[in-house]
Amino acid sequence: MGVRIFKNEEHQKLFDRQGFIVLPFLGEAEVARLDAFFDELHPDLNRQGFFSGSYSSDFAYKKKASDGIVEVFAKHSEELFVDYAPFGAAFLCKMPGQNSSLAAHQDWTIVNEDEAVALNCWVPLCDITPENGPIMIMPGSQYSA
Repeated sequence: MGVRIFKNEEHQKLFDRQGFIVLPFLGEAEVARLDAFFDELHPDLNRQGFFSGSYSSDFAYKKKASDGIVEVFAKHSEELFVDYAPFGAAFLCKMPGQNSSLAAHQDWTIVNEDEAVALNCWVPLCDITPENGPIMIMPGSQYSA
């Protein structure tokens, strides 16, 4: 990759090899805090299918959500990452059912990839099982052909 992301050398080597890494990130209290914050921001959300706050046209909502998430992540990001600069954060809600499947895709990047790496941190706020929509990442897919 060339760009140093992780402070821990073993984390960096694993990320460089497979394009992702699974690490403990938030404690139970922080997950509960974000879960309550999600409920506060989405009192009338139809909990079917897929919802991404990043697709919202409501800038005030997106800023409030992003600021709240980044605040909770800040301490942990500082511990794990080298020169971490958050661009933003969003809630995604994916409920099991017919309207919730997402096709294989590559998330967009927000940086010049010759100079930097945009990193997505996926932090589920519930226990994840094969039945309720785990994230799936293809090792090595970070390299373009």
